[in-house]
Amino acid sequence: MRYQDPVLLAEGAATTDLGGMLVSPVFHGDPDAVAEALLADPGIAAADEIVLFLPPAFGLEENVRLLTDMTETVGPALGRTPAE
Repeated sequence: MRYQDPVLLAEGAATTDLGGMLVSPVFHGDPDAVAEALLADPGIAAADEIVLFLPPAFGLEENVRLLTDMTETVGPALGRTPAE
C-alpha cells in the first residue's frame, strides 16, 4: 500500500496554535489528490511555506518516495519549482 485514504485526515478541522505556529489538518493520499486538497485549502493560499512531515515509522524507501512525489507532483501543482 503506497498511501492511505482518505486524502484528508481531519476535513475542516480547525488549526491549532502552537506558540505562534499554526498547524493545519494532515493531508495524505496519492500525489494528485494531495495537491488538489492543498489547492482547495484557503490556509495554504495564505502560507509562504509548507512543512512536510516524514512519518518516523516509514523506512528510507517510503520517505524517498514521499519526497519525490512532493517535489515532482505536489510542489509544481502549487506553483513551486525546484531550486537549482
